[in-house]
Amino acid sequence: MAGLSLKIRLLAFFVAVSWAYDMEAWLRSVNIPIPTEDPSVAVNSVGSIPTIGILTMPTDEDHRMFGTSYIVASYVKWIEMAGGRVVRIPYDAPLDERRRLFNSVQGVLIQGGASNLITSFTPYYNSVRQLFEWVLEAHEKGDEVPLWGTCLGFEQLCILASHDHFSALGNFNAENITLPLYFTPAAVRSRLFGKAPRDVLDTLATQPVTVNYHHNGISPNSASVSSPAPADYPYLQQFFEVLSVNRDRDGVPFVSTVEARNGVPVWGVQWHPERAIFEHHPEEDDVLDMAGVAANQYLANFLVEQARRNGHQFADPDQERAAMMANWAPRFMEADEIVAQVYYWP
Repeated sequence: MAGLSLKIRLLAFFVAVSWAYDMEAWLRSVNIPIPTEDPSVAVNSVGSIPTIGILTMPTDEDHRMFGTSYIVASYVKWIEMAGGRVVRIPYDAPLDERRRLFNSVQGVLIQGGASNLITSFTPYYNSVRQLFEWVLEAHEKGDEVPLWGTCLGFEQLCILASHDHFSALGNFNAENITLPLYFTPAAVRSRLFGKAPRDVLDTLATQPVTVNYHHNGISPNSASVSSPAPADYPYLQQFFEVLSVNRDRDGVPFVSTVEARNGVPVWGVQWHPERAIFEHHPEEDDVLDMAGVAANQYLANFLVEQARRNGHQFADPDQERAAMMANWAPRFMEADEIVAQVYYWP
């Protein structure tokens, strides 16, 4: 019996080798390119596991007893779900330290939060501005570091693109509302959605799977969805292309997704793809089916894939290990909070 089992295993091995050989021959016969490694795509120190830096935010008065800065855990989970790793970038760290961390990570995420942080030149606003400028400087040198903004992060990127016109922020009735996206013609040719799977686009366009939790935002008139029309803030229009819009509860339109023009690796969403998957508050009606989860996960996959296009890495493994989010544990919040887990720092 042992001899028979060995013969079966050997037969299976030769069949597998023969199948692989025949498959390659077939691919060549029908002129289908055989996948090879792309030497133009740099990798980091661990091969193909990009590290995304998330900027911390200052804690509000109601939560100051837990710490002075924080990161909502669902953003960390969202990145890790797509195969990335997460490093915190303290918004109040010395400039040299923030620059070191920027040079060490492959991408940057600006999370959502309280709007009063970006209505003036606060320390937090200035910290985001520096990251924004470093991403643009890197792009000019051919170093593509993706920058992603969600909700408040999206709003700040729009203000920065408008050359600090805080008045670009409008008021909207869009707290706790789940919507489909209304894609603009620009979405079809965009990097973000242009190569997205058809089922993902169908879900985003037809199902209420994008979670909105904002009372501020950007009007389509500010960025001019229709390119020939003049925008209220021309610098914003020149920098960003609008990929989708939505309407709030009162029917007022707002911009929901943007992508920087001319290949600049900057994206922003007014909605919360991380929240749709990882935050489940009893007063919210945002429980998703498999298609809704996949649609929101697609954006994380896209961001992490973009991060694979640069060779940023830490100077040594000890620095890398010390910066990983696994060094801290999130706090499980009270039931009446709108997020389940938060990382806090003194």
